[in-house]
Amino acid sequence: MTDNKALEPKAPMLVYLDHSILNQILKGRPRLRDVLSAKNLQVVFSDANLNEISNSEGRGQDFLSLLGVLGAQYLRLVHDDQFRSTDRAVIEAIDPTAAYNAYLTNQRESPSGDGGISNLLKKVYGGYPNKTFGEIVQSGQEEITGWLDTLARELSSSSIPSEIDTSALLQALPQMKQQLAAVSTELGQKLDADAPRNQVKAIDSELGVGPKDLNNLKGPDILGQIWSRIEEKLPEGAVTFDEFFGLVRPRWVADSRPMTKLEQINSVYHQLNFRGYCRDENMPQRFDAHFRDLTHVGMASFCSLFLSGDERQVRKAQAVYEHLGVGTCVHHIPPPR
Repeated sequence: MTDNKALEPKAPMLVYLDHSILNQILKGRPRLRDVLSAKNLQVVFSDANLNEISNSEGRGQDFLSLLGVLGAQYLRLVHDDQFRSTDRAVIEAIDPTAAYNAYLTNQRESPSGDGGISNLLKKVYGGYPNKTFGEIVQSGQEEITGWLDTLARELSSSSIPSEIDTSALLQALPQMKQQLAAVSTELGQKLDADAPRNQVKAIDSELGVGPKDLNNLKGPDILGQIWSRIEEKLPEGAVTFDEFFGLVRPRWVADSRPMTKLEQINSVYHQLNFRGYCRDENMPQRFDAHFRDLTHVGMASFCSLFLSGDERQVRKAQAVYEHLGVGTCVHHIPPPR
């Protein structure tokens, strides 16, 4: 008697592609395109891919057409009712060009900037040599103040339903802005007072651990190996293993919500790069690309296979996935010579 279950079609394997793989195909790797078009594979793309395409300088339609040829579907992260990321994602059969246009519209309508956080990190990596930490913090404070002013105008508009009482928040906004200015001034002064030690190279030197040592590490347990080299050089009780790698929220953060697996992946990936394990070169110039790489690794964790042409990204992803028990297989496809 035939076993009907054996005749049921298997779900295709989800494959996530870093932008470097799409670029390789466009530059002349048709065999790779053909392999990815197999029926047992389902290529997906995310907002991180769309962000890369938006920066592709005139080649956007080429990348979108390629995603169409591959039959790629849209991998969308699910957010909760407070717009926070969750550990769920859904796949939607949306035309890549339509998804791209919707992405651009959303970017135009969303607030830009991050309150100066990215610029502070760039400074730590050696960027902005002609700016002080205080100047960068001040610029971030002005950005946040602009958001608060926009919020105040929206709350004062006639479009807000009359049954919603916005008076308390509007009254509190001036004090919030004053407190923000005071905190920003204090933070900038503290960072500048210790500026020589607030640079990645200085931190590498102080801990006696950097890329030259860490890049030679072999798995398994890359995180454990790094911790064993650093733990004894940190003040006793200053930080735990989980705090150091961003697996839990810092003890001084009031948010008691457990971190999602995606948040942990992002935190560990960044910390590995910061500490010097397969650190990206030219970080002041490549800082934004680093965060795109980080986002790709997080979204790829929802898939079975992650392909990338960036060996540094692959090794960090493998270390992160191994520690967190993520089943995604990571494969490096070097660009043709």
